[in-house]
Amino acid sequence: MGYLCLKLFAVLLFCSNITAYERLLTPCKQTDSVCLRTSCTELLNRTCKGVGEPYNIAPFDPLELPPMEFTGIGEPVTKINMRKIKVEGLKDMMLGELILDPVDKTIRFNATAVYLFSAGIKIDFVGKEKNYTGFAMTTLKTSVHVQYPFSLDRDENGGLHLVIHPETSTCEPMETPVFTYCPNLTEKLNNDPDVKEMREKYKTEIMEVNRKFACTISDLAFPALIDVFRKASKIMTMQDYFLDFKEE
Repeated sequence: MGYLCLKLFAVLLFCSNITAYERLLTPCKQTDSVCLRTSCTELLNRTCKGVGEPYNIAPFDPLELPPMEFTGIGEPVTKINMRKIKVEGLKDMMLGELILDPVDKTIRFNATAVYLFSAGIKIDFVGKEKNYTGFAMTTLKTSVHVQYPFSLDRDENGGLHLVIHPETSTCEPMETPVFTYCPNLTEKLNNDPDVKEMREKYKTEIMEVNRKFACTISDLAFPALIDVFRKASKIMTMQDYFLDFKEE
């Protein structure tokens, strides 16, 4: 019986889903940027598979995105449909400078994010009566600057909570994504004369589109991270976040 209890404990300890009332992060001093970065990373790692009530934080790594459609560059015209889109690696973003400004009541931070993107893909050649289907994946590396205002709100028990307002962000791709495809699709694309011509003729334009694509996905995925802090702050008080917080 002791062995079974020990084994069950190990399974529960290993499981990424945490109980709703377990501490989500380690509190820091407001000016300790190193601690704040570590604490934010801790929060993301402890919540990435979701947390139930009262937090109601949805799983976000991997994050599933809705289907997307793009029009390709050049001739012949191509329609690219992506489905079953998954983005992995959100919890592993590398936080840079993090500043909490109590005067302006804003939080600002920089982050480097490396995502593994994967999707089912269908490429239609308009007017050519041909299409290819398969699986595509790539690594997306972006640098993001985020800023959001905050206010304070008191609950019915007297606890003071951080209220995170809508964020603004800017994104810069850090490298040009290179897509890889499943073997069957790779073979078809490599042997298609239209594709070969497009790759050669529009090489520079394709690279630029791929760089913009990295930020398109980042812009869709990043709000899920901010939402984690937003929902956590509805339950956790300022004292849960900051060791030196004092009410004015």
